[in-house]
Amino acid sequence: SSDLVKYGGKGITLRHPNSMYEAGVSKVSLNLKHFTTGEAVVVNYIIGTGRRIAAIVCDDNGRRFKMAHGFTTTDLEDPPRVGQRIRYKCHGRTSNGVPRFPVYLGVRNDDSI
Repeated sequence: SSDLVKYGGKGITLRHPNSMYEAGVSKVSLNLKHFTTGEAVVVNYIIGTGRRIAAIVCDDNGRRFKMAHGFTTTDLEDPPRVGQRIRYKCHGRTSNGVPRFPVYLGVRNDDSI
């Protein structure tokens, strides 16, 4: 699978060997995509409706980006603090090194060093 990603593939589709091909969304297939993980520091918030956060602004080695996915209701009501390290997953990086489609995984625990 690492060769697949190395040559520009975005993932593979698995299906039951005895199933017929179905175009579009199928109940007999599963898409398997490659994710990378990283850590970043929270530098700011973007506030949405109801005074909840809509996204957090993060910094990963000088590259700033917004993260708006992966948050639970509890995370939105009590978001990670500015300056706190968080973990995320993404679909690789842009040519500028910014994570593609980052998804929040949680606050980094100090014991995971």
